[in-house]
Amino acid sequence: MTRSGATLFVYGTLRDDARVRRVVGRRLPWRSAVLRGYYRVLDPAIGYPVVRRRAGASVRGRLLLEVDARALSALDAYEGAQYRRAPVRVRMLDGDEVETHVYVPVRSPRAGGRAGHAPLGRR
Repeated sequence: MTRSGATLFVYGTLRDDARVRRVVGRRLPWRSAVLRGYYRVLDPAIGYPVVRRRAGASVRGRLLLEVDARALSALDAYEGAQYRRAPVRVRMLDGDEVETHVYVPVRSPRAGGRAGHAPLGRR
């Protein structure tokens, strides 16, 4: 899929090219993709979107391409201690599936803890 580097699925603030450019220092090519089996929600504890597992749900986002080690380190620093990278498979609009990573929240949701979490839709 890419000539060099890894890929990374993003679904929140990193969908913005200008933000990625500020964080990484260059533009990263991307393709539209869908993460199945997850939904996107605003986590009020950190004030940013997160993804959580849910059968039948899906999240639209971008698959960043050509993510080299330097860019990945900058993106990890941008996401901070609230997120970690997790392996996932995403579906491209042409139907191809790609193994990649996505940032997920480090802390687990509280038992029964969906109160205060409003789904953000499939943007």
